[in-house]
Amino acid sequence: MHNAIPFVLKLTPGTIAANQDSAEPSLDEQIVILHKQGFGRRKIMLALGVGESQVRRLTKGIAVEGATCPAITPFERAVKLCYPLAVRRHGLKDYQLRDILFRVYGSKWNAATGKYDGLYTDDNIYRLRKRVRELAVERDEIAVFPMDWFDTTKPLESNRQIRHCALNLAERVQDVIDDYMLACGVELMAEEGMPTEQEAELHQIERAKQVAAARLHILKLAIPELSPEPVNLLMERAEKQARNLARTPDIEVPDVQARSRQDQPEPTRTNAFLDYVESRGWLASNQ
Repeated sequence: MHNAIPFVLKLTPGTIAANQDSAEPSLDEQIVILHKQGFGRRKIMLALGVGESQVRRLTKGIAVEGATCPAITPFERAVKLCYPLAVRRHGLKDYQLRDILFRVYGSKWNAATGKYDGLYTDDNIYRLRKRVRELAVERDEIAVFPMDWFDTTKPLESNRQIRHCALNLAERVQDVIDDYMLACGVELMAEEGMPTEQEAELHQIERAKQVAAARLHILKLAIPELSPEPVNLLMERAEKQARNLARTPDIEVPDVQARSRQDQPEPTRTNAFLDYVESRGWLASNQ
């Protein structure tokens, strides 16, 4: 393994501002000069052998020269757009971040799903958040990326309230599972006489598996976003299995498809992200 080469920066006449006299600038002035020229806090500390608090104190509120130059890559443009929103009081929510990525990276129409697919990846999102947080640390600020469900004007209250809602939902789901198992829980079957210890143990395992599978299936039917496949397909497959188990496979299975799978024409509107949001059902209908 090669030894890491320490960062070394030498102040040349070209590095020092042109309006400086022949006298060498003071240490404080060198810190400000390097900061204005875009050197990060860590590099200034290594180059001049100064502490972080001194660099932070001298550079706070001082703009970097050339900071208004247009970014080159889509990633750099996204960072430039996201940073001022992420460090504000209410932070940058996920839908706002994705709106920026839609505009920067572009999108394409998916005729099969009838939605716009962004041309960015999960890795782009991860790298973007990481870079914005790094910049915030260098500038003594805090970058926040709150989840979309937050009421950012009442963050503590909304966090407590959503936990309360989750606990209530968990109790209701458990009540539904208990009702289902009471009506349809697998029974302990013994080949003859009293069940053996092994048969009782296998029965407990089977019921535990049934409870877990029933909970997941109920949630998938109730909350379509939890399933990777459409609810109508889940219902159709379950109906076929029920017919086969009942030994009535010839009975016609009800058609539970919501609509045929046809290619969807691309909208002619100009805002791809708003089309995407509307296709997800996130906008309340006025009808």
